[in-house]
Amino acid sequence: ESVRAFLADKAPLTELRAGYERAELDDDLWAGLAQLGVVGLLAGEEHGGAGMGMVDAAVVLEELGRAVCAAPYSSSAIGAMALADAPLLPRLAEGSVIGTVATFEEGARYSWRAPTTRATADGAAWRLDGLKVHVPDATVAGVVLVTARDADDRLGLFATEAFRAEATPTVDGSRKQGRVVLDAATARRVEVDGDVEHAVARTLDRLGVAAAVDGVGAAQRALELAVEY
Repeated sequence: ESVRAFLADKAPLTELRAGYERAELDDDLWAGLAQLGVVGLLAGEEHGGAGMGMVDAAVVLEELGRAVCAAPYSSSAIGAMALADAPLLPRLAEGSVIGTVATFEEGARYSWRAPTTRATADGAAWRLDGLKVHVPDATVAGVVLVTARDADDRLGLFATEAFRAEATPTVDGSRKQGRVVLDAATARRVEVDGDVEHAVARTLDRLGVAAAVDGVGAAQRALELAVEY
């Protein structure tokens, strides 16, 4: 009820199409979601979150779907949150930075496990070179979690803020996508619990669930509007 009331005020359906052409983030909308506490639902309490799970996040996702809200919630609060480590989690949880996940590449379709993006050690840091496509909310993200291969040909996960994002036209203007260009981009390696491939696969599953629940919310509202009409 809280999320629905907030979205009815800040993201009414009457303003939906106006947002199709908007490239920048609606700061008031994102700040409001953060103040409601829903941005950090999946982060642990030690990182400023609520320590809840996907069932709880589904409540928020369904309401975002009902409003066809263009906020980068799935990208940041679901995708990036699932892969983030201790330095990044508090920033994501409080909404001070928006994250997204970049796994797909041109010509590879869904074969994300063998990226051509390369990671080169540079002292304590890393440098990333490559191109990622179909990156959700790339143009409003402040940090991107990137899959890349290191010198030993191992799949790794890296966080970078030194990327260039280019908007990609989409059929649904409320769901923004983009290309992420990495040209010797400074990054740091993100250590995940267990195997990187498993962690990324699990995150992509979560994003798929998020899209489905979002669609359920949109379908329910469309039915209600049709019945009212």
